[in-house]
Parts: sequence; C-alpha cells; structure tokens
Amino acid sequence: MICKGLSRHPMVWALLTFGVIGAVAFGQDLPKIGVVDVNKVLQEHGPTEELLKGFKERVERFKADLADKEKEIDALKSRLQEEVLLLTDEERQKREEQIGKLEEEKEDFLNEMNAVLKPDKRLVQKTVEETLEEKIRPAIQRIGERDGYTLILLVPNDGVLYYSMSVDLTQQVLREMEGG
Repeated sequence: MICKGLSRHPMVWALLTFGVIGAVAFGQDLPKIGVVDVNKVLQEHGPTEELLKGFKERVERFKADLADKEKEIDALKSRLQEEVLLLTDEERQKREEQIGKLEEEKEDFLNEMNAVLKPDKRLVQKTVEETLEEKIRPAIQRIGERDGYTLILLVPNDGVLYYSMSVDLTQQVLREMEGG
C-alpha cells in the first residue's frame, strides 16, 4: 500500500481528502506549473550566446595547446624509458632536464591560461547574472502573471528530477525576452 504510513494519521488523510474534494467542488483549478531551462535560454539569447561561445572557444584553444604540451612531455618520457639503458649518464641527465624544463613550461602555461581566462570568466559570470536578473526573471514573471502560473521552476536544479516537455516554457521565455 502506497500510503501505508498515512494510515496511522487519519487527520492527515482527512485534510488531504477534503482539500482535493474541496478544490474540485469549489471549482478551483489545480496549480499551473512551468519549467524554464535557464542554460538553454542563456545559450540561445543573442548577447550571452556570443559571449559564451567566444569564451568556450578560447578555453578549447588553451586546452588543445595544453594537450599538445602534455603529448610532447609524454613522448619524451617514453623515449627516455625505452633508451635509458643505451644512454650515458650525461645523456640521460640531459633528457631528464629537458623533460623538467617542459614540465615547468607547462605549469607556466597553465598559470598564464588561468590569468588570461580569469577576467573573461568574471565577465561571463557577471553577464549571465545580469541577463538572469534583468531579462530572464522579468520575462518569466510576465509569463507567470499573464498566463496564470502558480509556480515556474528554473532547471537545471537539483530539486527537479523530471518534467514533461508539456510544461517547458523555455521557448516562450526566449520569445518574451525578444519582445519584452
């Protein structure tokens, strides 16, 4: 039985039963709920779309350069392991120093990458927050008030595990932002 725990609480059952029956009897509608995918809105909203796209491209370029540096280091390490028995102590030490130098360069590159991207990341965060407060929330509020929604949720959200596309208001919010 699904409501096994409630059978011990007849008052709760009574309130639930009379609440639903009362709402139907007095012609009250069930709550109208909508969901908005805020990430999709941000990705498809012109100004934030361009900013996010540019930032992602810069990050991807840095990641590709970093991957190249790591491949070079890994290749030198592999060659050193393969040839270690054939090398003199001086040659081995020279290669180890070369690997050490490349690892330092990689660390410097990571620090530079973080320093370069930090202001961009702040700008992206600021723009996203401003867009949310100045455009997305007001658009959602207008839709909610105009169309009689009781509750509109933003996803992704840890509290929303599933929703039907029939309650998805994302495209409607995008249209409202363009016109509102």
